[in-house]
Amino acid sequence: MASSNPSPASPSLAEIPEAGAHDTVAALYRDLLATLGVDLVNLVYRHLATVPDALAWAWASLAPHFRSGAIDAQAQALRAQVRQAIAGWAPTFEAIGGGPASAGALVLARAYNLNNSRNLLALQHLLQAGTRAAGALPPGAPGPDAAAQPSPTHALPPLPAWTDLRPADRATVTRLNRLGERAEPTIVASLYRHLALWPELLDAIEPALLRLDADGRMASALDHAVL
Repeated sequence: MASSNPSPASPSLAEIPEAGAHDTVAALYRDLLATLGVDLVNLVYRHLATVPDALAWAWASLAPHFRSGAIDAQAQALRAQVRQAIAGWAPTFEAIGGGPASAGALVLARAYNLNNSRNLLALQHLLQAGTRAAGALPPGAPGPDAAAQPSPTHALPPLPAWTDLRPADRATVTRLNRLGERAEPTIVASLYRHLALWPELLDAIEPALLRLDADGRMASALDHAVL
Protein backbone atom coordinates (compact mmCIF):
# COMPACT_ATOMS: atom_id res chain seq x y z
CA MET A 1 0.00 0.00 0.00
CA ALA A 2 1.44 3.33 -1.01
CA SER A 3 0.88 6.71 0.52
CA SER A 4 2.43 10.12 0.63
CA ASN A 5 3.90 9.06 3.99
CA PRO A 6 4.29 5.31 3.49
CA SER A 7 5.85 2.56 5.51
CA PRO A 8 9.49 1.90 4.57
CA ALA A 9 8.50 -1.15 2.53
CA SER A 10 5.99 0.75 0.39
CA PRO A 11 6.52 2.78 -2.79
CA SER A 12 5.44 6.38 -2.57
CA LEU A 13 4.45 9.41 -4.54
CA ALA A 14 6.51 12.37 -3.48
CA GLU A 15 4.90 15.51 -2.12
CA ILE A 16 5.96 18.89 -0.83
CA PRO A 17 4.08 19.47 2.43
CA GLU A 18 2.97 22.97 3.25
CA ALA A 19 5.52 23.24 6.05
CA GLY A 20 8.27 22.32 3.58
CA ALA A 21 7.26 24.70 0.79
CA HIS A 22 9.56 27.58 -0.11
CA ASP A 23 9.81 30.36 -2.67
CA THR A 24 7.65 29.73 -5.77
CA VAL A 25 5.87 26.70 -4.34
CA ALA A 26 5.07 28.52 -1.10
CA ALA A 27 3.68 31.47 -3.09
CA LEU A 28 1.53 29.14 -5.21
CA TYR A 29 0.24 27.43 -2.08
CA ARG A 30 -0.70 30.80 -0.56
CA ASP A 31 -2.57 31.87 -3.70
CA LEU A 32 -4.30 28.50 -3.94
CA LEU A 33 -5.45 28.62 -0.31
CA ALA A 34 -6.68 32.20 -0.62
CA THR A 35 -8.54 31.52 -3.88
CA LEU A 36 -10.23 28.35 -2.66
CA GLY A 37 -10.94 29.72 0.82
CA VAL A 38 -9.40 26.73 2.57
CA ASP A 39 -6.44 26.20 4.87
CA LEU A 40 -5.23 22.82 3.61
CA VAL A 41 -3.45 22.28 0.29
CA ASN A 42 -5.01 19.25 -1.37
CA LEU A 43 -2.87 16.16 -1.87
CA VAL A 44 -2.88 16.42 -5.67
CA TYR A 45 -1.36 19.90 -5.58
CA ARG A 46 1.28 18.79 -3.09
CA HIS A 47 2.26 16.02 -5.52
CA LEU A 48 2.25 18.35 -8.53
CA ALA A 49 4.63 20.62 -6.66
CA THR A 50 7.35 17.97 -6.87
CA VAL A 51 7.39 18.10 -10.69
CA PRO A 52 9.29 21.12 -12.05
CA ASP A 53 6.84 23.81 -13.22
CA ALA A 54 3.86 21.44 -13.03
CA LEU A 55 2.05 23.19 -10.20
CA ALA A 56 2.63 26.61 -11.75
CA TRP A 57 1.18 25.39 -15.07
CA ALA A 58 -1.77 23.67 -13.41
CA TRP A 59 -2.66 26.61 -11.21
CA ALA A 60 -2.33 29.13 -14.04
CA SER A 61 -4.84 27.02 -15.98
CA LEU A 62 -7.25 26.43 -13.09
CA ALA A 63 -7.21 29.66 -11.09
CA PRO A 64 -9.36 31.70 -13.55
CA HIS A 65 -12.06 29.02 -13.49
CA PHE A 66 -12.08 28.86 -9.71
CA ARG A 67 -12.28 32.65 -9.50
CA SER A 68 -15.10 32.85 -12.05
CA GLY A 69 -17.19 30.27 -10.19
CA ALA A 70 -17.31 27.89 -13.17
CA ILE A 71 -15.69 24.98 -11.33
CA ASP A 72 -17.81 25.56 -8.23
CA ALA A 73 -20.98 25.51 -10.30
CA GLN A 74 -20.07 22.19 -11.88
CA ALA A 75 -18.92 20.76 -8.54
CA GLN A 76 -22.21 21.71 -6.92
CA ALA A 77 -24.10 19.86 -9.64
CA LEU A 78 -21.86 16.81 -9.16
CA ARG A 79 -22.48 16.77 -5.40
CA ALA A 80 -26.22 16.97 -6.00
CA GLN A 81 -26.03 14.03 -8.42
CA VAL A 82 -24.11 11.90 -5.91
CA ARG A 83 -26.47 12.83 -3.06
CA GLN A 84 -29.39 11.71 -5.20
CA ALA A 85 -27.63 8.45 -6.01
CA ILE A 86 -27.11 7.57 -2.33
CA ALA A 87 -30.38 8.95 -0.97
CA GLY A 88 -32.11 6.51 1.37
CA TRP A 89 -29.27 4.07 1.94
CA ALA A 90 -26.10 5.94 2.88
CA PRO A 91 -25.59 5.84 6.67
CA THR A 92 -25.76 9.18 8.45
CA PHE A 93 -22.94 10.57 10.53
CA GLU A 94 -24.97 9.95 13.69
CA ALA A 95 -25.78 6.36 12.69
CA ILE A 96 -22.12 5.39 12.46
CA GLY A 97 -21.16 6.84 15.80
CA GLY A 98 -20.58 10.52 15.16
CA GLY A 99 -21.52 12.54 18.21
CA PRO A 100 -20.53 15.68 20.08
CA ALA A 101 -17.00 14.40 20.70
CA SER A 102 -16.40 14.01 16.96
CA ALA A 103 -18.27 17.08 15.74
CA GLY A 104 -14.99 18.33 14.35
CA ALA A 105 -14.84 15.25 12.13
CA LEU A 106 -18.17 16.23 10.56
CA VAL A 107 -16.78 19.69 9.75
CA LEU A 108 -13.71 17.99 8.30
CA ALA A 109 -15.76 15.59 6.15
CA ARG A 110 -17.89 18.44 4.80
CA ALA A 111 -14.78 20.39 3.88
CA TYR A 112 -13.34 17.40 2.03
CA ASN A 113 -16.67 16.77 0.29
CA LEU A 114 -16.72 20.33 -0.99
CA ASN A 115 -13.10 20.51 -2.07
CA ASN A 116 -12.72 17.01 -3.49
CA SER A 117 -15.64 17.63 -5.84
CA ARG A 118 -14.06 20.90 -6.94
CA ASN A 119 -10.70 19.25 -7.49
CA LEU A 120 -12.25 16.38 -9.44
CA LEU A 121 -13.62 18.91 -11.92
CA ALA A 122 -10.35 20.81 -11.90
CA LEU A 123 -8.35 17.70 -12.77
CA GLN A 124 -10.77 16.89 -15.56
CA HIS A 125 -10.07 20.35 -16.94
CA LEU A 126 -6.32 19.71 -16.78
CA LEU A 127 -6.67 16.36 -18.54
CA GLN A 128 -8.49 18.04 -21.42
CA ALA A 129 -6.34 21.17 -21.49
CA GLY A 130 -4.34 19.86 -24.42
CA THR A 131 -7.38 19.33 -26.61
CA ARG A 132 -9.51 22.39 -25.97
CA ALA A 133 -9.16 26.08 -25.21
CA ALA A 134 -8.34 26.95 -21.63
CA GLY A 135 -11.47 29.04 -21.33
CA ALA A 136 -13.87 26.34 -22.41
CA LEU A 137 -15.43 25.62 -19.02
CA PRO A 138 -19.02 26.88 -18.96
CA PRO A 139 -19.51 30.09 -17.00
CA GLY A 140 -21.60 30.27 -13.91
CA ALA A 141 -21.46 30.94 -10.21
CA PRO A 142 -22.34 28.44 -7.51
CA GLY A 143 -25.70 28.73 -5.85
CA PRO A 144 -26.59 27.91 -2.24
CA ASP A 145 -25.35 24.50 -1.18
CA ALA A 146 -25.59 24.60 2.58
CA ALA A 147 -25.50 20.82 2.99
CA ALA A 148 -22.02 20.60 1.54
CA GLN A 149 -20.43 23.80 2.81
CA PRO A 150 -17.73 23.38 5.45
CA SER A 151 -18.24 25.63 8.43
CA PRO A 152 -15.64 26.93 8.90
CA THR A 153 -12.68 25.54 6.98
CA HIS A 154 -10.22 27.52 9.05
CA ALA A 155 -11.14 25.33 12.04
CA LEU A 156 -9.71 22.19 10.44
CA PRO A 157 -6.98 20.51 12.50
CA PRO A 158 -3.58 19.93 10.90
CA LEU A 159 -3.25 16.81 8.76
CA PRO A 160 -1.25 14.25 10.78
CA ALA A 161 1.84 12.69 9.25
CA TRP A 162 1.51 9.02 8.38
CA THR A 163 4.34 8.17 10.77
CA ASP A 164 2.56 9.97 13.62
CA LEU A 165 -0.44 7.62 13.46
CA ARG A 166 -0.64 4.60 15.72
CA PRO A 167 0.07 1.31 13.91
CA ALA A 168 -3.53 0.16 14.45
CA ASP A 169 -4.87 3.39 12.93
CA ARG A 170 -2.51 3.12 9.95
CA ALA A 171 -3.85 -0.38 9.36
CA THR A 172 -7.46 0.85 9.50
CA VAL A 173 -6.71 3.74 7.14
CA THR A 174 -5.00 1.34 4.71
CA ARG A 175 -8.02 -0.97 4.65
CA LEU A 176 -10.46 1.92 4.18
CA ASN A 177 -8.32 3.32 1.41
CA ARG A 178 -8.82 0.16 -0.65
CA LEU A 179 -12.63 0.36 -0.55
CA GLY A 180 -14.21 1.33 -3.83
CA GLU A 181 -10.93 1.03 -5.72
CA ARG A 182 -10.90 -1.00 -8.91
CA ALA A 183 -7.15 -1.49 -8.63
CA GLU A 184 -4.60 -1.29 -5.86
CA PRO A 185 -4.45 2.40 -4.87
CA THR A 186 -1.13 4.20 -5.19
CA ILE A 187 -1.75 6.84 -2.51
CA VAL A 188 -3.58 7.05 0.79
CA ALA A 189 -6.48 9.50 0.71
CA SER A 190 -5.87 12.44 3.02
CA LEU A 191 -9.42 12.22 4.39
CA TYR A 192 -8.90 8.84 6.06
CA ARG A 193 -5.54 9.94 7.46
CA HIS A 194 -7.18 13.12 8.75
CA LEU A 195 -10.07 11.18 10.33
CA ALA A 196 -7.52 9.12 12.25
CA LEU A 197 -7.51 12.06 14.68
CA TRP A 198 -10.77 10.44 15.87
CA PRO A 199 -9.76 6.74 16.12
CA GLU A 200 -13.07 5.62 17.61
CA LEU A 201 -14.98 7.19 14.72
CA LEU A 202 -12.60 5.65 12.21
CA ASP A 203 -13.28 2.24 13.74
CA ALA A 204 -17.04 2.86 13.48
CA ILE A 205 -16.82 4.00 9.86
CA GLU A 206 -15.10 0.83 8.67
CA PRO A 207 -17.95 -1.73 9.14
CA ALA A 208 -20.47 0.70 7.62
CA LEU A 209 -18.35 1.20 4.51
CA LEU A 210 -17.50 -2.50 4.29
CA ARG A 211 -21.21 -3.31 4.04
CA LEU A 212 -21.70 -0.75 1.28
CA ASP A 213 -18.69 -2.10 -0.59
CA ALA A 214 -19.76 -5.73 -0.23
CA ASP A 215 -23.25 -5.24 -1.66
CA GLY A 216 -22.10 -3.10 -4.58
CA ARG A 217 -23.71 0.16 -3.51
CA MET A 218 -20.39 1.94 -3.11
CA ALA A 219 -19.37 1.01 -6.66
CA SER A 220 -22.73 2.19 -7.95
CA ALA A 221 -22.38 5.55 -6.18
CA LEU A 222 -18.84 5.96 -7.49
CA ASP A 223 -20.07 5.45 -11.03
CA HIS A 224 -22.17 8.62 -10.59
CA ALA A 225 -19.04 10.57 -9.72
CA VAL A 226 -16.84 9.35 -12.58
CA LEU A 227 -16.49 11.95 -15.31
